[in-house]
Amino acid sequence: MSYSADRTGHGRWCTVLAPHPGILWTDDHGALGFQAVGKIATDDGIADYDGHDLHTVIDALAKAGMTATAAFDTLASLHGRDLKAGELDTWRPDRNRARPRLGELPPLQSTAQVMDEL
Repeated sequence: MSYSADRTGHGRWCTVLAPHPGILWTDDHGALGFQAVGKIATDDGIADYDGHDLHTVIDALAKAGMTATAAFDTLASLHGRDLKAGELDTWRPDRNRARPRLGELPPLQSTAQVMDEL
């Protein structure tokens, strides 16, 4: 199983900072993705970040049967900042809307708990 990567229509997104710089997004109907942005420090110096490590986590959540919405909510609660809702294809936030909220999630005791549950 994998999530659709069709970034169109209405959805939610958030900025993800180090160690995974980029934008995590969902349309809340089965699509989930991550767009890597920026550079990271490596043992060999500075390199462009391709998002491979976060894509691996997203793929594991899909294989575990987690819905795109639940996976977004989990990852956004762990790594996300500046949650927005609006048009995904233009990254245009909705106007005059309440700030989007994460879905109901059970409390986590640690970030390792997410990986243990996979």
